[in-house]
Amino acid sequence: MVNVRHAHCSSRYDESPASLANQVDKGSTHEDPSCNLMTWTEVGTGDRASSLTADGWGTYAPHQETDCAVMWRKERWTVQDKSTHQLTPKTWVVSGKTHHLVACRIVADAVDGSGRIWLSVAHFPSGVQGKGGFSNEHPDRVKAWKDGLKGLAEWKRNQNERWNPTWMGMCADWNLDMKLGWCRDLIKSEFSQMHCTWQSPYPNGGTHTDRLIDAVWCGGRTTLCKLLPDDSSSDHRPWWHVTEMG
Repeated sequence: MVNVRHAHCSSRYDESPASLANQVDKGSTHEDPSCNLMTWTEVGTGDRASSLTADGWGTYAPHQETDCAVMWRKERWTVQDKSTHQLTPKTWVVSGKTHHLVACRIVADAVDGSGRIWLSVAHFPSGVQGKGGFSNEHPDRVKAWKDGLKGLAEWKRNQNERWNPTWMGMCADWNLDMKLGWCRDLIKSEFSQMHCTWQSPYPNGGTHTDRLIDAVWCGGRTTLCKLLPDDSSSDHRPWWHVTEMG
Protein backbone atom coordinates (compact mmCIF):
# COMPACT_ATOMS: atom_id res chain seq x y z
CA MET A 1 0.00 0.00 0.00
CA VAL A 2 1.44 3.35 -1.03
CA ASN A 3 1.55 5.83 1.85
CA VAL A 4 1.54 9.56 1.05
CA ARG A 5 2.52 12.00 3.80
CA HIS A 6 2.37 15.36 2.13
CA ALA A 7 2.75 18.89 3.50
CA HIS A 8 1.92 22.06 1.56
CA CYS A 9 2.57 25.74 2.05
CA SER A 10 1.44 28.52 -0.26
CA SER A 11 4.28 30.98 0.08
CA ARG A 12 4.27 34.77 -0.41
CA TYR A 13 6.52 36.83 -2.67
CA ASP A 14 6.79 39.82 -0.36
CA GLU A 15 8.22 37.73 2.48
CA SER A 16 11.94 36.97 2.57
CA PRO A 17 13.63 33.90 1.06
CA ALA A 18 15.13 33.36 4.50
CA SER A 19 11.68 32.93 6.03
CA LEU A 20 10.84 30.48 3.24
CA ALA A 21 14.03 28.51 3.94
CA ASN A 22 13.02 28.35 7.60
CA GLN A 23 9.65 26.90 6.58
CA VAL A 24 11.43 24.31 4.42
CA ASP A 25 13.57 23.32 7.39
CA LYS A 26 10.46 22.88 9.54
CA GLY A 27 8.82 20.72 6.90
CA SER A 28 11.87 18.57 6.21
CA THR A 29 12.27 17.74 9.90
CA HIS A 30 8.54 17.49 10.61
CA GLU A 31 7.76 14.65 13.02
CA ASP A 32 4.05 13.93 13.36
CA PRO A 33 5.14 11.45 11.90
CA SER A 34 7.40 12.86 9.21
CA CYS A 35 6.08 13.98 5.84
CA ASN A 36 7.72 12.55 2.74
CA LEU A 37 6.50 15.12 0.18
CA MET A 38 6.24 18.92 0.23
CA THR A 39 4.70 21.31 -2.29
CA TRP A 40 4.92 25.08 -2.62
CA THR A 41 3.50 28.06 -4.51
CA GLU A 42 4.84 31.59 -5.02
CA VAL A 43 8.40 30.33 -5.39
CA GLY A 44 8.76 31.55 -8.97
CA THR A 45 12.02 33.51 -8.60
CA GLY A 46 15.57 32.24 -8.49
CA ASP A 47 16.24 33.24 -4.90
CA ARG A 48 13.02 31.67 -3.65
CA ALA A 49 13.51 28.48 -5.67
CA SER A 50 17.06 28.13 -4.32
CA SER A 51 15.65 28.26 -0.78
CA LEU A 52 13.93 24.91 -1.36
CA THR A 53 16.80 22.72 -0.20
CA ALA A 54 17.09 20.26 2.68
CA ASP A 55 19.35 17.34 3.51
CA GLY A 56 17.98 14.10 2.12
CA TRP A 57 15.40 15.84 -0.08
CA GLY A 58 15.10 16.30 -3.84
CA THR A 59 13.57 19.43 -5.36
CA TYR A 60 11.81 20.31 -8.59
CA ALA A 61 11.37 24.09 -8.78
CA PRO A 62 11.12 25.19 -12.45
CA HIS A 63 10.84 28.85 -11.48
CA GLN A 64 11.20 30.19 -15.02
CA GLU A 65 8.00 28.39 -16.04
CA THR A 66 5.79 28.34 -12.92
CA ASP A 67 5.66 29.58 -9.34
CA CYS A 68 5.05 26.02 -8.09
CA ALA A 69 7.48 23.41 -6.76
CA VAL A 70 7.64 19.88 -5.37
CA MET A 71 10.07 18.32 -2.88
CA TRP A 72 10.41 14.65 -1.98
CA ARG A 73 12.24 12.64 0.66
CA LYS A 74 14.85 10.60 -1.24
CA GLU A 75 14.84 7.67 1.16
CA ARG A 76 11.13 7.26 0.39
CA TRP A 77 10.75 8.16 -3.32
CA THR A 78 12.71 7.75 -6.55
CA VAL A 79 11.52 10.31 -9.10
CA GLN A 80 11.07 8.88 -12.59
CA ASP A 81 9.90 12.02 -14.38
CA LYS A 82 9.06 15.66 -13.79
CA SER A 83 7.61 18.39 -16.00
CA THR A 84 5.42 21.47 -16.25
CA HIS A 85 2.15 21.84 -18.11
CA GLN A 86 0.12 24.89 -19.13
CA LEU A 87 -3.45 24.20 -18.03
CA THR A 88 -5.05 26.88 -20.20
CA PRO A 89 -3.98 29.47 -22.78
CA LYS A 90 -6.20 32.03 -21.04
CA THR A 91 -4.34 34.65 -19.03
CA TRP A 92 -5.20 37.26 -16.41
CA VAL A 93 -3.62 40.54 -15.38
CA VAL A 94 -2.78 41.66 -11.84
CA SER A 95 -1.09 45.02 -11.25
CA GLY A 96 -0.05 45.20 -14.89
CA LYS A 97 1.52 41.73 -14.94
CA THR A 98 0.13 38.97 -17.15
CA HIS A 99 -0.22 35.62 -15.42
CA HIS A 100 -0.27 32.11 -16.90
CA LEU A 101 -1.69 29.01 -15.22
CA VAL A 102 1.18 26.49 -15.37
CA ALA A 103 1.36 23.46 -13.08
CA CYS A 104 4.30 21.19 -12.33
CA ARG A 105 4.33 17.53 -11.41
CA ILE A 106 6.50 14.59 -10.48
CA VAL A 107 6.12 10.86 -11.10
CA ALA A 108 7.81 8.89 -8.33
CA ASP A 109 8.18 5.26 -7.31
CA ALA A 110 8.19 4.24 -3.68
CA VAL A 111 11.62 2.91 -2.68
CA ASP A 112 9.94 0.03 -0.82
CA GLY A 113 8.15 -1.04 -4.01
CA SER A 114 4.67 -0.23 -2.69
CA GLY A 115 3.62 1.81 -5.72
CA ARG A 116 3.97 4.78 -8.02
CA ILE A 117 2.57 8.26 -7.37
CA TRP A 118 1.76 11.22 -9.60
CA LEU A 119 1.62 14.55 -7.76
CA SER A 120 0.96 17.96 -9.30
CA VAL A 121 0.75 21.46 -7.86
CA ALA A 122 -0.90 24.55 -9.35
CA HIS A 123 -1.75 28.11 -8.35
CA PHE A 124 -5.20 29.15 -9.59
CA PRO A 125 -6.20 32.83 -9.99
CA SER A 126 -7.18 34.75 -6.86
CA GLY A 127 -10.17 37.02 -6.33
CA VAL A 128 -12.60 34.67 -8.08
CA GLN A 129 -14.85 33.59 -5.19
CA GLY A 130 -18.17 35.36 -4.79
CA LYS A 131 -21.27 34.61 -2.73
CA GLY A 132 -22.63 31.27 -3.86
CA GLY A 133 -20.65 31.36 -7.09
CA PHE A 134 -17.89 33.12 -8.97
CA SER A 135 -17.32 36.83 -8.52
CA ASN A 136 -18.12 39.24 -11.36
CA GLU A 137 -15.24 41.52 -10.40
CA HIS A 138 -12.46 39.87 -12.42
CA PRO A 139 -13.90 38.11 -15.48
CA ASP A 140 -10.47 37.34 -16.98
CA ARG A 141 -9.43 35.50 -13.81
CA VAL A 142 -12.69 33.54 -13.70
CA LYS A 143 -12.33 32.48 -17.34
CA ALA A 144 -8.77 31.29 -16.70
CA TRP A 145 -9.87 29.47 -13.54
CA LYS A 146 -12.70 27.60 -15.26
CA ASP A 147 -10.68 26.70 -18.33
CA GLY A 148 -7.73 25.74 -16.15
CA LEU A 149 -9.85 23.24 -14.24
CA LYS A 150 -10.88 21.58 -17.50
CA GLY A 151 -7.24 21.59 -18.61
CA LEU A 152 -6.19 19.97 -15.35
CA ALA A 153 -8.80 17.24 -15.80
CA GLU A 154 -7.65 16.52 -19.35
CA TRP A 155 -3.99 16.47 -18.30
CA LYS A 156 -4.76 14.13 -15.42
CA ARG A 157 -6.55 11.69 -17.75
CA ASN A 158 -3.68 11.68 -20.22
CA GLN A 159 -1.07 11.28 -17.49
CA ASN A 160 -2.99 8.42 -15.90
CA GLU A 161 -2.95 6.54 -19.20
CA ARG A 162 0.75 7.22 -19.70
CA TRP A 163 2.10 6.44 -16.23
CA ASN A 164 -0.58 4.18 -14.67
CA PRO A 165 0.21 5.38 -11.14
CA THR A 166 -1.06 3.72 -7.99
CA TRP A 167 -2.06 7.12 -6.62
CA MET A 168 -2.71 10.50 -8.21
CA GLY A 169 -2.97 13.76 -6.29
CA MET A 170 -3.57 17.33 -7.42
CA CYS A 171 -2.51 19.97 -4.94
CA ALA A 172 -3.35 23.61 -5.51
CA ASP A 173 -3.96 26.98 -4.09
CA TRP A 174 -7.47 26.81 -5.58
CA ASN A 175 -8.48 30.22 -4.23
CA LEU A 176 -11.90 28.72 -3.50
CA ASP A 177 -13.00 27.71 -0.02
CA MET A 178 -13.31 23.93 0.34
CA LYS A 179 -15.65 24.46 3.29
CA LEU A 180 -18.31 25.57 0.76
CA GLY A 181 -20.40 23.00 -1.08
CA TRP A 182 -20.48 24.84 -4.40
CA CYS A 183 -16.69 25.06 -4.45
CA ARG A 184 -16.25 21.36 -3.75
CA ASP A 185 -18.98 20.40 -6.23
CA LEU A 186 -17.32 22.42 -8.97
CA ILE A 187 -14.07 20.48 -8.67
CA LYS A 188 -15.86 17.18 -8.03
CA SER A 189 -17.70 17.59 -11.34
CA GLU A 190 -14.37 17.12 -13.13
CA PHE A 191 -12.87 14.57 -10.72
CA SER A 192 -15.78 12.34 -9.76
CA GLN A 193 -13.57 9.47 -8.57
CA MET A 194 -11.47 11.68 -6.30
CA HIS A 195 -12.02 13.30 -2.93
CA CYS A 196 -10.84 16.46 -1.20
CA THR A 197 -8.42 15.81 1.66
CA TRP A 198 -10.37 18.33 3.78
CA GLN A 199 -13.52 16.65 5.09
CA SER A 200 -16.23 17.73 7.53
CA PRO A 201 -15.96 18.55 10.37
CA TYR A 202 -13.63 21.27 9.13
CA PRO A 203 -10.99 22.86 11.38
CA ASN A 204 -11.42 26.21 13.02
CA GLY A 205 -9.59 28.70 10.83
CA GLY A 206 -8.18 27.87 7.43
CA THR A 207 -5.18 27.95 5.15
CA HIS A 208 -5.92 31.61 4.31
CA THR A 209 -7.86 33.50 6.99
CA ASP A 210 -10.84 31.21 7.74
CA ARG A 211 -10.96 29.70 4.24
CA LEU A 212 -9.53 26.33 3.25
CA ILE A 213 -8.32 27.39 -0.19
CA ASP A 214 -5.27 25.10 -0.30
CA ALA A 215 -6.17 21.44 -0.77
CA VAL A 216 -5.39 18.16 -2.48
CA TRP A 217 -7.88 16.24 -4.60
CA CYS A 218 -6.83 12.63 -4.86
CA GLY A 219 -7.68 8.95 -4.80
CA GLY A 220 -7.30 6.57 -1.91
CA ARG A 221 -8.29 7.06 1.72
CA THR A 222 -7.23 10.15 3.67
CA THR A 223 -6.71 9.32 7.33
CA LEU A 224 -5.46 12.72 8.48
CA CYS A 225 -5.65 16.30 7.23
CA LYS A 226 -4.78 19.14 9.57
CA LEU A 227 -3.37 22.62 9.83
CA LEU A 228 0.22 23.10 10.96
CA PRO A 229 1.56 25.93 13.13
CA ASP A 230 1.59 29.29 11.36
CA ASP A 231 4.66 31.47 10.89
CA SER A 232 5.78 34.68 9.19
CA SER A 233 6.77 33.17 5.83
CA SER A 234 3.33 33.66 4.29
CA ASP A 235 -0.24 34.86 4.81
CA HIS A 236 -1.20 31.22 4.16
CA ARG A 237 -1.03 28.58 6.86
CA PRO A 238 0.82 25.33 6.12
CA TRP A 239 -0.99 22.01 6.45
CA TRP A 240 -0.54 18.34 5.73
CA HIS A 241 -2.41 15.12 4.99
CA VAL A 242 -1.83 11.38 5.17
CA THR A 243 -3.43 9.33 2.40
CA GLU A 244 -3.15 5.62 1.60
CA MET A 245 -3.92 3.69 -1.55
CA GLY A 246 -3.19 0.27 -2.91
